[in-house]
Amino acid sequence: MSSKTILEIENLSFVLNGATILENISFRINENELLSIIGPNGGGKTTLLKLILGLYKPTKGRIKFLDKNLSIGYLPQKKSEFFDFPISIYHFILLGRYKKPFTNFNDDDHKKTKEVIQRLGIENLLKKRLSNLSGGEFQKVLLARSIVKDPKLLILDEPTSFIDIKSQNEFYNLLFELKERMSIILVTHDLGAISTKIKRIICLNRKINFDGDITTNRDYVMNNLYGHEVSIIDHKEHKKL
Repeated sequence: MSSKTILEIENLSFVLNGATILENISFRINENELLSIIGPNGGGKTTLLKLILGLYKPTKGRIKFLDKNLSIGYLPQKKSEFFDFPISIYHFILLGRYKKPFTNFNDDDHKKTKEVIQRLGIENLLKKRLSNLSGGEFQKVLLARSIVKDPKLLILDEPTSFIDIKSQNEFYNLLFELKERMSIILVTHDLGAISTKIKRIICLNRKINFDGDITTNRDYVMNNLYGHEVSIIDHKEHKKL
């Protein structure tokens, strides 16, 4: 049985200040699919995410959500300004269910928040301050906040850039579990981890250079993407989806 497509991007181009950032991008993402987008700095990865989130409008092409009620969770690149946020970790996560001004959180909001905290195994963090969390702990809290509304699509922008390898592996294991409940788009520079962990990878450098399973010809794909020979260091303690 074929998977249901939830997001379709067709012939997408984006020009900013006369510079072409993205050119003729097309791909689909299905239900319960974990997809990683990689590429060099300035290759258009974060711009593509902002287009999907509706923060930018395409110059050409279209972004089509096949489910009109599709909810999206977003975990941006690490933001240090959150560290001194004067709020408990529980309420920081609860804010992910914020709907609109002048509305209170209801019993269901609190129930979902407690469920997510338990699912991610971060009950032990609730008594800490945000500023006292390690990099891996902080990313788990941000992940909890981004999924507390039960999104059908989760978008992650460089979520493991500032954490150690052990914490990275724990984070990826959480994503594998979440994949059973939602689709995930992961943008990362972590070639060593994703080339052995994630089945479908899109290589983006203004255009899509590759879309598929990179393990069969990753040396060719990486060299073509970056324009020179690239060495990929595999991480230990991994499993592949």
